Amino acid sequence: MSAAPLLEVTGLSKSFTARGGLFAGSRNSITVLEEIGFSVYPGESLGIVGGSGSGKTTLGRSILQLIRPGHGQVLYKGRDLCALSEGEMRGQRRFVQLIFQDPYASLNPQMTVGRAILEAMQVHGVGADDRDRKKQILALLERVDLSAEHFGRYPHQFSGGQRQRIVIARTMALGPELVICDESVSALDVSVQAQVLNLLNDLKDEYGLTYLFISHDLNVVRYFCDRIMVLDKGRIAEIGPSPTVYADPQAEATKRLLAAIPGRSV
Repeated sequence: MSAAPLLEVTGLSKSFTARGGLFAGSRNSITVLEEIGFSVYPGESLGIVGGSGSGKTTLGRSILQLIRPGHGQVLYKGRDLCALSEGEMRGQRRFVQLIFQDPYASLNPQMTVGRAILEAMQVHGVGADDRDRKKQILALLERVDLSAEHFGRYPHQFSGGQRQRIVIARTMALGPELVICDESVSALDVSVQAQVLNLLNDLKDEYGLTYLFISHDLNVVRYFCDRIMVLDKGRIAEIGPSPTVYADPQAEATKRLLAAIPGRSV
């Protein structure tokens, strides 16, 4: 944290307009994020936790500009992503990647694993040519504990844990610096969760990655992250080092999340 932040979020807010009330034409504004501000440092893993409706997924997508925030700034290496055009933002997404919750929905069922990774590399201009790209893909498949023979197989031929490894390989193929994991292990069995978390940790050390790890599970976040930020109703309830937040929670929202962990009392 002595280095300059890789990501700085300041005053980030987002509201949605919804129809409702007694009259068909009436509209209600729902605030999902309100004046969110924090920094993430190179090589850090920051956990973002909160219950359903806390705004954590909206925050992750707002950082990536998949959802445009109402106001505020998202500075990545000093550049405000909110001020970029769609074309300029596409160029940045190679370096700021998202791993989704559902590995089943993250892959095109009609496209082989190798083709799915190759296409992403082609779009972002990674690799000298397709021969070079395939060589990199085969090495990445081995790195995520799959094998070269999986290159020509389709997503339905893999388990959930294997599919998430494929998604991770596709992410790593682009050479990202910041990876946003949105509930990336919540759809997996507990034993598979641990394997994928260990893989992500190993890749962090090997490639110098920085993670934003979004989850509803404070126990998982404590294991994986250096710091924890707790969201509640679109606001930051608490932020601090993982051991401190877990052992001595200050916010009621944090205490509720801890109380939901089996065998854990607050």
